Amino acid sequence: MRRRSAVASLMALVVAAGCGTGAESNVGDTTGTPTVAQATPGAVAIQMRPVGSTVVPALDGYDQVEPTCGAGAAAPCTDAQLLDPDGITLQASDGTRAGLGELVIDGSNVASASAVGAGDPAEWVVQLTLDHEGTTAVATATGNAASATPPANQIAIVVDGTLLSLPVVQAPIDSGLVVVSAGFTKQEAEDLAAALGGS
Repeated sequence: MRRRSAVASLMALVVAAGCGTGAESNVGDTTGTPTVAQATPGAVAIQMRPVGSTVVPALDGYDQVEPTCGAGAAAPCTDAQLLDPDGITLQASDGTRAGLGELVIDGSNVASASAVGAGDPAEWVVQLTLDHEGTTAVATATGNAASATPPANQIAIVVDGTLLSLPVVQAPIDSGLVVVSAGFTKQEAEDLAAALGGS
């Protein structure tokens, strides 16, 4: 399935707002409780979640932090696990295990997705435009993360139950525009955009 191959290639995910601004963006209000998306079973399985804890393989106690599902766990993630409002523990490709909080957004908050050339003919990104609820939720969550201490200054990106990245939030994202960059080929970017209901 093309969606799976695109997802498998997302190992260096970067979240950015605006046009080519890297991991930086601007927002005003950073107060209040994040608005939590109501996940739709079967919706495109892209999620953003706040990070509550992380542990790396070299640390004592690593083996006591078991992934709920997916990489490093006995079974792949089910829809119920991915939608658990109490959060989930997932393992990234580098072995980092992260305790993730409740859902900020999922695929149901993606209003549009498109594959976009990133300047270099060989590099493509996937640009997501969020709906109003998703825009508000991401602005609040990234505003909170930008002013937090590690690891709460990170927002996890999860696709199909795979923890792809734990980017540090340098500034809040309030534009409703999220750019997913992982050195995609044109085909990989198009496959992921299509899986997210875009072009």
